[in-house]
Amino acid sequence: MSDEDAIGLPQAKEPLGPDNIDNVPPDGASLRRRQLQQWGQWGRRFLGGVCLLAFLTLVFLSQTEGGQRIVVEGMLDRLRGELIGELTVEDIRSGSLLSGVTLTGLQLDAQGDRRFVKVDSIVLRYSPLSLFLGAPSLNTTTIYGLDMEISRYPGEEVTNINRVFRSSSGDVAGQRSAQSLLQLGRIGVRSGTVEVFTPDAGESDSPILEAPDRGQLRRLALEGIDLDLENTVFRPGGAVVLDASLASLSTSVFLADEPLVIHEAFGRLSFGARGIELDNATFRLPGTLLDGSLRFGPEMSGEVWTFWADLEVDGWGQLEDLTWVDSRIPPGLMQGAAFVHVDDAVDVELNDVTVQIESSTVLASGAIRFDEILYFSSLELVASPLAVSQLEMWLETDRIL
Repeated sequence: MSDEDAIGLPQAKEPLGPDNIDNVPPDGASLRRRQLQQWGQWGRRFLGGVCLLAFLTLVFLSQTEGGQRIVVEGMLDRLRGELIGELTVEDIRSGSLLSGVTLTGLQLDAQGDRRFVKVDSIVLRYSPLSLFLGAPSLNTTTIYGLDMEISRYPGEEVTNINRVFRSSSGDVAGQRSAQSLLQLGRIGVRSGTVEVFTPDAGESDSPILEAPDRGQLRRLALEGIDLDLENTVFRPGGAVVLDASLASLSTSVFLADEPLVIHEAFGRLSFGARGIELDNATFRLPGTLLDGSLRFGPEMSGEVWTFWADLEVDGWGQLEDLTWVDSRIPPGLMQGAAFVHVDDAVDVELNDVTVQIESSTVLASGAIRFDEILYFSSLELVASPLAVSQLEMWLETDRIL
């Protein structure tokens, strides 16, 4: 066949080789796949950079002195925004997250430079992850050398607590926003003291002190406090400022000359406008196990702080645990329930109480007011047999009414 004849025939396509395969234009699907692959690579690089930055930030905030100071100062500034009093800290000592951050010389004064809280040192352990989820939250707080004063001096209408937090009188927990709540986690107090000073009317058996300006003050106190709280929530300015589960408590409650000694207690603890409250609690005294509740606070806002307890003996208890009420209470056993109110005197309402003294068993119901003079109200006593020797100290005619 001649070259002229071959000109009119269709030419066969040259096969694609390795040298010219990249010169073929990609179709639409291939182009989209390439774009997705590129975006995936950039996304992975960006995500990796964010994770690296977050990790470095976490290390900085949790493991360096400067980072921990930023976190602690942030929490203190947030707390100061809820105060009308003054919060000061002498020093911030930081190691690592494992060793915690220590605040030394912390003092919170009420408005007008009235002392409220002073502590030797506080050790804080916080969660760095909470910094990325919102406000910092504390895991554990341990307070050493707590010294709290709750006071109302003669001529004043409210206690110093009312001049600490920025709040309206109508604040309750449900009316405050979630941002105003601080999760404090676990709190421990070692060697704490809470003192309550209120004007004395001249009829109290409680220790009396001179007021800084004028008049006299009645002193009630919790001394030697050692406690542990869990799931603690702090509501600045609310009707209930602090709410927590009480894991353990030991203290001496000074309501008169002799203390009520509590070796161990657990239940639900709250602190606020009604004072210090323990609900659904169990109390272990030196020789008695009690169930019930108690409150250490004012009957109404601004009034004198007093003591209430609604308790029932679990099994048999020791009468010696009640000598703080009256030193004439003899050794013996007891069981039953009672309501106790301590203000200028000690009022006890007995509910089917059984007392065993020597060989005598006494069943008692009714009210007794322990003061310089004993007052009985609707008191019913059944003794079998009657231990006359135990009655002599109670039958002073000038002390019974």
